Amino acid sequence: MIALVVVLSVLGALAVPVVLAVAIPVVLNQTRTEDCSPEVAPAGAGPDAVAYVDAVNRSTPGRVALSDKIEAAGMQMYAEDLQTAVALDDAFLADLRTIEFSPAARPAADRFVVAVEQYRAFVQRALDRPGYLDAHRAEDDAVNDERASAGRALREALGLDRTSCRLNRP
Repeated sequence: MIALVVVLSVLGALAVPVVLAVAIPVVLNQTRTEDCSPEVAPAGAGPDAVAYVDAVNRSTPGRVALSDKIEAAGMQMYAEDLQTAVALDDAFLADLRTIEFSPAARPAADRFVVAVEQYRAFVQRALDRPGYLDAHRAEDDAVNDERASAGRALREALGLDRTSCRLNRP
């Protein structure tokens, strides 16, 4: 949970409001356990699979940096971490929307895009409403679980192996 606290700082006879961000430890759903090096689409992969792997590879460095930052902060998140997560998903969604998925992969791709959109909206609500994340743990679990499940289904539809990269994320 993130709380914004306004305090008055007295400078001489002048009281100046100061906004402080206070981070409260949050139990995250994933921890980075494997190498997150760039993926390579398998030989013979379709153009949609190659484009998807490229989109994942563009997103991964930012996600790894965010994951490492959260871990270095003792598994605490700050508003800027939530902002980073939203920005990463905005870029990833933009990439996904440019991919021409095959008819066989289209249902899984549509499901995954919706799952990422719902996860992104949840993180945005947590950013906009201090305390939201802690008060909505069931929703947090649901959007994270659906994102993971939809991602696995899309990778399967594209003929890609499951990813071994696990990251800390809001």
